[in-house]
Amino acid sequence: MLSHITTSQVSTKDVSTTISAFADAEEVFGYIQQLHSAGFKPNAAHFASAIRSCAKVRSWQRALALFNLMAEWRVERDVVVHNAALTACRGGSRWELALALLPPGRTTVSYNSAISAMGASAQWHLALALLAEVSLQRLQTSSITYSSSIGACEAASAWQSALEVFAATPQSFLGDAVPRALLAAKVASWATAVDVVNKAKAGGVQTDASFWNAAAAACKASWQTSLAICPSNKEAARSFNEGYCWQASMAILDLLPGKGMASPDAAARAECWAAALGILWHTGAEPSMSDLNSVAVALEKQGMEEAVQDLLLRGFQNRLRRRPYAPRSFVAKAQERLGRRASVRQLLRSAAREPKRTVRLNLGRADEGLLQQLHADGWAPQPLPWCADAFVVHGESLGHHQAHLSGQLYFQEPTSMIPPLALQEALDAKKPGQYVRVLDLCAAPGSKASQLAIWLHNRPGGGLLVANEPSEERAEKLRTNLLRSGVVNVLVTVMDGREMDALVPESFDAILLDAPCSCEGNIRKEPIALLRGAASSGPKNPLVLKQQELLHSAWHALSPGGCLVYSTCTFDEWQNEIQCRRFLEALDDVEVLQTAALEGSMLRVWPHHWDTEGFFVSAFQKCEKDMQEDVQETSEPEAPRGFCQLSQEQRWEVQRLVKEFGISPKTMVSGPQSEVWMLPELGKLEKLRQRAREPGLLLTRQDEASAELRLVAGAPLKNSARGWASLLADVEGSLSMLNMYLDLCASEGDLQAAQRVYQDMLRRGLKPDRMTRRSLAKARRRERNPETRKS
Repeated sequence: MLSHITTSQVSTKDVSTTISAFADAEEVFGYIQQLHSAGFKPNAAHFASAIRSCAKVRSWQRALALFNLMAEWRVERDVVVHNAALTACRGGSRWELALALLPPGRTTVSYNSAISAMGASAQWHLALALLAEVSLQRLQTSSITYSSSIGACEAASAWQSALEVFAATPQSFLGDAVPRALLAAKVASWATAVDVVNKAKAGGVQTDASFWNAAAAACKASWQTSLAICPSNKEAARSFNEGYCWQASMAILDLLPGKGMASPDAAARAECWAAALGILWHTGAEPSMSDLNSVAVALEKQGMEEAVQDLLLRGFQNRLRRRPYAPRSFVAKAQERLGRRASVRQLLRSAAREPKRTVRLNLGRADEGLLQQLHADGWAPQPLPWCADAFVVHGESLGHHQAHLSGQLYFQEPTSMIPPLALQEALDAKKPGQYVRVLDLCAAPGSKASQLAIWLHNRPGGGLLVANEPSEERAEKLRTNLLRSGVVNVLVTVMDGREMDALVPESFDAILLDAPCSCEGNIRKEPIALLRGAASSGPKNPLVLKQQELLHSAWHALSPGGCLVYSTCTFDEWQNEIQCRRFLEALDDVEVLQTAALEGSMLRVWPHHWDTEGFFVSAFQKCEKDMQEDVQETSEPEAPRGFCQLSQEQRWEVQRLVKEFGISPKTMVSGPQSEVWMLPELGKLEKLRQRAREPGLLLTRQDEASAELRLVAGAPLKNSARGWASLLADVEGSLSMLNMYLDLCASEGDLQAAQRVYQDMLRRGLKPDRMTRRSLAKARRRERNPETRKS
């Protein structure tokens, strides 16, 4: 952002160019304010460009703040500005705001943006009402008008309405609408899909490979029809793999124009091992690592170990015949490092064992008699030597246990507990009793992040955890796991970790980097992990470069005197020791950090030494600068743009929540829909607020305690497993969480509840999978046979 602007330095054209170049909503807003302070009055075109820039980064709050600023500065808001604001509402799924922002002189573009915003929030009735209004206004429609309307219906699983809109779509606009119509037809019936295909062909729609692939997928219930309408069996084969239609995949093998076009994934994922082998062997192509692993897992589930050996013999000649199916190259390297053949044999035998199940207790949340209850439930918990609050457990369906769902315990790999322990030890030695800021740079799904967050929550002096994850979907699961742990001073950010140093340089007291790697250490869970690792080992592996970039980003985001813990679950020395050696050689202000948790500065965990998966951990410390002062920050958290202070009624509601849930919120703001948020204390990390998954903890919505608050407060912990699953489904709303809730309803034989969960999936626009169908079938069986229900 420019620090000083004068009216002589800028022109109308320069301003528009500068705004378009920004990739940060906060900087756009600040630039507009600087222009105004310098005496340059931004016009409607400038505001429209600024609002569009905010929309690109899905920052509807900043876009709305700019829209309101125009009224404050008496800048006329034209149709272009309204359309830009509508687009921002679509990115934020804010359909109420989109309706309010429709301009008086509405154009086709205005309606298109509004319909898209309705679709983003699954408000299909409103989308169709807007479509009808377009006709009444006699405005010229476009292909976007119809495709957006169909998309809105699909988002709410209103498949029949989507097909009705497609039927009314003029032939000249069919191109964009056909893919969406085929998706709706896939749910409706294969005969409907044929009708869509015929209309598309009659309308002159270009029938490329993606078109036929979608058509084949829509006709998967009648694979003979799919073959009949598809000019290329290649597209049909691909569609069957996506839909687990292994019977169809088998049927078209002899019709395929070339080898390698059918994949065994469909059969393997459906646990049809005979079909999986048939497809893999029939193609005669070099199998991919994904194909091999899919089929190997399917075979092992059926106890077909000899078939696994036969399978791998076709793909890898130079390897061991028995599990862990190690390639000879890995055996040679292991002997070079371990020194004795006996040690290598011990390593291989240990790697072939079943993985351990371990849990970490949340001591601030767990019931006093939790361990006794786990014993009574048959879990047989045994202490884990290197983590005082962790236990090895045994049993089935452990993930559905009430203690797990309520956040009293967390399932975590035993070796993955080591990096947080090393970081905790370093911080306790460096900053005892002081407030600290910690970053988990690659945090999802949240095992290490929750371990750190709980420790910070209970630590004298406290602290803030920033948990980062580049994937939106994984970040949502990460946030749910942190809420379930009962911690509040946490911020979940969604960004590429390699950009962290540029945004908040030298800002964290400690950073954990559990880097993406080739994962051979997971050999106990994945049959061919070592084969996959051998195929990608070496300095040219793209993961090696990515790890290096993440390491340097983490280092530059670390405060002087701070500590960095780096970990992987791979045996590859290029991602472990060599990576760390290069890191030390490239920097002048880094030194190794000795910790008891690592028995030094670097720890390589071999399966036969610890009876665990393989793992690697190292620790570094940043040299302190001369005359550095430890500045204590006392400023209040800054409210996000578009938020405001609480009304008196909202303050009264918060006081009630304080008594009911025992929370002590420090800084709160009111959101655009009068909801109340509790903000974490970011201090000098305020720039991260714009990259956050949510601004903080949602306390109330429509004068009621939010599901997030009830989850964090753990109220009531005596709730049933099904009750906790319902709460988690409300907070996260993912397919996996709803499937868990659905299965618990099915286990109790509550068919009506199971069907309500299923309808909720469709309402959210989720696609039910094989687990969904199995749970519904279970619910029907147990409703007919009450004696099979779980108590």
